[in-house]
Amino acid sequence: MSALIRWLTLAAACNQITTIVTESLLFKPVRERIAERSSYAGELVSCHLCLGSWVGFVLAALFRPRLVSGMPGISTVAEGFAIAFGGRVFNEVTGLLKREVRRTEEETKILEEVSKADEAFEVSET
Repeated sequence: MSALIRWLTLAAACNQITTIVTESLLFKPVRERIAERSSYAGELVSCHLCLGSWVGFVLAALFRPRLVSGMPGISTVAEGFAIAFGGRVFNEVTGLLKREVRRTEEETKILEEVSKADEAFEVSET
């Protein structure tokens, strides 16, 4: 498997793990319980950027993707940052797509309302 494919795969996994933990309803009680015990840890599990960095490091340590050559410990840290960055890019792209879909749905709703108002006006004139 090429380095690019390994990086994309681990970045996608990083994004999914991070999104599930920081945003999903499933983990909301866990996030709240952690925040009650420690404001620092609560911030960690609620912040996509913070948790994503740690998830990237863990994935780099577990899977040893060999994206960077050099000293083993430093390479793993660099790979962790690279994986976290890729996860962040995935998150931003999906966020842009979600906003675009929401905007399109709002525009469609407005156009439908205008169309109904025009039809009602035409009926009242006749």
